[in-house]
Amino acid sequence: MLITREIDLVLDENLGVAAKENISAYCGKLSERGLPAILSADHFSLMIGVDGRYIYGVSNNADRYYRVFQLPKRREGFRTICEPLPILKMIQRWILDNILSKIPPAKCVNSYIVGRSIKSNARLHLGQESLIKLDVKDFFGSISSHHVYKLFFDLGYTKAVSVFLSRLCTYKGFLPQGSPTSGSISNLVLRGVDEALLTFCTERKIRYTRYADDMCFSGTNIAAPDLIEFVRKNLGELGLKLNNDKMRILKQSHRQIVTGIVVNKRLAVPRLRRQRLRQEIYYLKKFGFVSHAMNTDDSDPVALLRRLIGECAFLMHIHSKDVVDIRDIEFLKALLREELARQRHWTNGDEDLF
Repeated sequence: MLITREIDLVLDENLGVAAKENISAYCGKLSERGLPAILSADHFSLMIGVDGRYIYGVSNNADRYYRVFQLPKRREGFRTICEPLPILKMIQRWILDNILSKIPPAKCVNSYIVGRSIKSNARLHLGQESLIKLDVKDFFGSISSHHVYKLFFDLGYTKAVSVFLSRLCTYKGFLPQGSPTSGSISNLVLRGVDEALLTFCTERKIRYTRYADDMCFSGTNIAAPDLIEFVRKNLGELGLKLNNDKMRILKQSHRQIVTGIVVNKRLAVPRLRRQRLRQEIYYLKKFGFVSHAMNTDDSDPVALLRRLIGECAFLMHIHSKDVVDIRDIEFLKALLREELARQRHWTNGDEDLF
């Protein structure tokens, strides 16, 4: 098998024929899986066009290459976001597009996959007698750099390459929420668990889906204790745990919600959520942003408007398009454009002062 020009650039001229044949065989095995051959950090830097010193800098001290901030959760509390800086984000997108996306997750997974969504995740549980909802505790924070290293090593990469790839994709030893690669990595790390659960459930005519940390099971006459114990055991083998506070067993007589969608009789966004959206748009139209913000926790107008536009898009995705007045969406988008223009004006004005 021919060794590519990029590989030739990083090979020692004094390497013997046997060594080159071993490298060629290594590259061939990766190529058979549709994966790019990576020999070292230097070779990787040549492949993606990033200075090798940057690659070494990130792999040795990734903490300096993230912007960390908090976003409020929809119900209560805050979610810590670790967003990679632009060059690192570009590197991670390369890893996602050229390595991670080549390996399919289990069929029951609906998160972080093109063509699947919370709607496809909920649809499978429509109209079922029983629904069991489980949640993986501290999902991204429980997937360690060792899990990520093992993922790349099992794909066929050398130990050294697997180490620096895992360092490029982790923050303080764990998956960062806010990185392009974290979702896909989580799916692949849990692939063995998902496949074991899928086999277990198929044999018992139970429906199973997972969306990130949300695990849902539905069907008739489900032996809940046995199922939960099996899930707990398989997660435990990865060092993951169930969040007991979020465990739910719901019958048809209760409102069954899967990833934010009611699934009792038809797919629907909860009525209260729809009413709250219409109310917020009404208050914005009647009283304006300042007055509305005084009565909510949304002090950032851009974040508020983007959230409301996202809520409208969510409703239109789950329901027919006429559930949201298109004029309301245009109203929100116009407000957002005005606010962004106003902020740019003030920013430019500040720059003129110095």
